[in-house]
Amino acid sequence: MPRILYDHQAFWIQKHGGVSEYFYHVIRRIRAMSSFSAELTAPRTNNGYARELAGSEPFFRMSDRFFFRGSGRIDSLLRKIHVLPDYEKTNREMALSLLSSDSFDVFHPTYYDDYFLANVKKPFVVTVFDMTHEIFPSFFPGQETFLRQKKALAERAAGIIAISSTTRDDLCEAYGLDPKKVQVSHLGGPAPTPVARGRGSHILYVGQRSIYKNFSFFLESIAPFLIKNEVRLIAAGGNPFTSTEKTLIHRLGVEKFVSHTRVSDDAAFIPLYRDALLFVFPSLYEGFGLPLLAAFAYGCPVACSNRGSLPEVAGDAAELFDPENSESILETVRRVAESVSLQTALREKGMRRAGEFSWDRCASEHAKMYASLI
Repeated sequence: MPRILYDHQAFWIQKHGGVSEYFYHVIRRIRAMSSFSAELTAPRTNNGYARELAGSEPFFRMSDRFFFRGSGRIDSLLRKIHVLPDYEKTNREMALSLLSSDSFDVFHPTYYDDYFLANVKKPFVVTVFDMTHEIFPSFFPGQETFLRQKKALAERAAGIIAISSTTRDDLCEAYGLDPKKVQVSHLGGPAPTPVARGRGSHILYVGQRSIYKNFSFFLESIAPFLIKNEVRLIAAGGNPFTSTEKTLIHRLGVEKFVSHTRVSDDAAFIPLYRDALLFVFPSLYEGFGLPLLAAFAYGCPVACSNRGSLPEVAGDAAELFDPENSESILETVRRVAESVSLQTALREKGMRRAGEFSWDRCASEHAKMYASLI
C-alpha cells in the first residue's frame, strides 16, 4: 500500500483555517482510501485540525501547546527525540527521522520550508497556494528566505499542485516552469445547504484585512452607502481592528455601522452568511478564495473582485467589480443590496456553483498525482 507522509508546517503555523484546513480535508480522505495510507508528523501543535487527525485527546499539555498521541511508530520516534523548548524544531526532527528511514513512498510538505531537501529520498509534492509575494513584492519586505525556499521546492518537486488555474499560470510565468509539471486541483467547500434566510441586515466581510486584502479601500468606498442606508458592515474573523483601522472608521463617521466579530469555528460563520444582504470579497489577489464557496453554499449573494482567481472560482455566481475603483465597488454593492431579484438570482447560482467543488474530488486528484510518482 503506497504510503504518503505529510509534515507539521501548516499545522504549526496556524491554529485553524486556511492551509491547514486544506491538508486536513485531503489527509482525512486519503486515509479513507483503501489504496493509500497517510501519516502526519505534527505531534506537537495546538492546531484543531491536527487534533482531529490524531484521533485522540491531548495526552499532556505544556503552556498553550498540545501534544497528541499518533500511531505507534510516531510515539516510538517521539520518545527517541529530546523534548526541546523549541517544539517546532522537535516536529522538524521527527519529520527528518521518518524521511531518513525511507519508509514512505511520497512526501508532501505542508508549506515551503526546505529543511528536508538533503534528507528526502523519495519523490515529493508541493502545493502552491498563491503567488502573492511574487506579484506584490513591495507588500512583503524581508521575505527573501521565504521566496528562495518556495522557488527551490517548486523546482525540485517531482510534482506540483496548484489550487487554481490562475495560480498555475502565475507560478509558471514567475519561475519559468513547464505547465505539464503542475496539476490544477480546485479546493472544496461546504456542501450546498439551503438554510432559512434572515432579514438581510448587514454586509459581510470575512478574514484578514491587511495589505492586498484591500479592506480599508473597500470600506472607504462603501462608507456613503452604509451611512445613507444605515446598513451595518460586519468584519468576521481575522484580528480585531488595528488603531489605524479605528482611526479610519472614525474619520469616515461609520463607527455605529462597522464592527468586528471573533469567530470560534467554521460553524459560527453560517448565521453571518445566512443573515447577510451580501458577502463582499474585495481582495487584489487570491490564489483561490475559500470564503466564496462558503457564501455560495449558505445562500449568501456575492460581490467580489475581478482579480486573481476570484473570477475563476466565482463563475457566473457573483457580481464582479474593479477592486481599485471606488465607484465600481460602491455601485456593485449598491446594485446587489438594493435588488431583491438580483439577490435571489445570485443565491440560486451560488448554490449550483458550490456543488461544483468538493473535497472528495480534490483528494481524488491528489491520489492520482501520488500514484503517478510511485
